[in-house]
Amino acid sequence: MSYFERIKKDGRKANPFFCLTGIDIVKAEPGTAVDLTSFSLLAMKGLRIKGGIVWKILPIKRYAYREMLAQGIINASGGTKRIPSGEEVVRMIGEAADLPRRAQ
Repeated sequence: MSYFERIKKDGRKANPFFCLTGIDIVKAEPGTAVDLTSFSLLAMKGLRIKGGIVWKILPIKRYAYREMLAQGIINASGGTKRIPSGEEVVRMIGEAADLPRRAQ
């Protein structure tokens, strides 16, 4: 069932973030911490990073994390469930946004 079909069924209003990225964040609440795998998924979809073959076949958290790790954006120390600091998030977003320029 698509997101818009669920909206019609549940009576919820359209989420503009989902319309842009395809990520359903209706269940997320303010103050909820975002781990590295969730951040990877948000960054890959939000910044429209192309990624490798497996990411194109299965665009899920696991392969988003692996793709960003392979690109050298994420520091793997601490594991996948580690919560990054604000400074680290800003650095990772900057590096992820520069990926198209690095490829040339």
